[in-house]
Amino acid sequence: MKTNNGFIVPVLLGIIILLLVGGIVYVYKNEKAEAPVVVDTDTQNNVISESEILASLKTNWQTIQASISFRPTHPGTTAWLSPYSVQFIGNNNLLVSFEDGYNPGMAVLNFTNNQFKILENFKNQGEFPLVDWQNLVKKYGDPAYSVNTYTVSLLRNNEIVSFQELTKVSENVFVKDYSVTPTTKDTYTYKNHGFTIELPTGFVPHEEESEGGPYIGISLPSGGLSYVKDVSWWVKYDLPSYTYVKSIKIGDTTFNVYAYSGVTFYWFRQGNVGYQFSGPKTAKIEEMLKTFKFVGWAQS
Repeated sequence: MKTNNGFIVPVLLGIIILLLVGGIVYVYKNEKAEAPVVVDTDTQNNVISESEILASLKTNWQTIQASISFRPTHPGTTAWLSPYSVQFIGNNNLLVSFEDGYNPGMAVLNFTNNQFKILENFKNQGEFPLVDWQNLVKKYGDPAYSVNTYTVSLLRNNEIVSFQELTKVSENVFVKDYSVTPTTKDTYTYKNHGFTIELPTGFVPHEEESEGGPYIGISLPSGGLSYVKDVSWWVKYDLPSYTYVKSIKIGDTTFNVYAYSGVTFYWFRQGNVGYQFSGPKTAKIEEMLKTFKFVGWAQS
């Protein structure tokens, strides 16, 4: 009797082949659909705007500044103030300048996955010579990157320009002598503090009562001033930490010069009140102190 075995075998083989091919296609499609998404952190950071990074920097500054290897050196100051200048240099890195009200500092930060990491610190430094800044960008940034700079204050056309918040500017405020020192000055009178001093036109000093002692911190174009309301407190708590350097007459006033943690202090006493000027650039401070005059306190 004639059978169909010769026909059935090829059919069965064809069905098996179709099933195998179908299974392979099904597995491939499933694996392809379930493949994990790889996130490019560089692309992710680029999506975040500079304004958002600046906002994050401000929000997280207290945590960031606690990791800075050197601490504020001005007596009574325990934390670095929020950055007054920020510069984006490429490769997800940025430069920041900060201070404790008197003494400056700088740092290179990396921003990746919404996290800041300190790469390098610079103690008692508020700007770089041009060559040093270029080398820093080569080391941490991208020399081909168009840097963007933000600041709250700068010198423009021989006038100090201040902003309420970090504002984008064309000047590279991280480079030393990026502008010419202003020559136009106004005499500023501190009626309640007993002295006058010449400051650049447009500069508005900021006063803040210190929580670490009986003195008022006053910002100046070069460094700052501590108006000490009780000299006995200063003699007891600050003076023991200082190293006496010399006595020097600047303008009409004789100052005692002290050194502490790499910073120079110029001290003048009148009765039980003291005036302590300090900052990283002694030449600029001494030039400013030539105009300092004690005039007596306002009568109530």
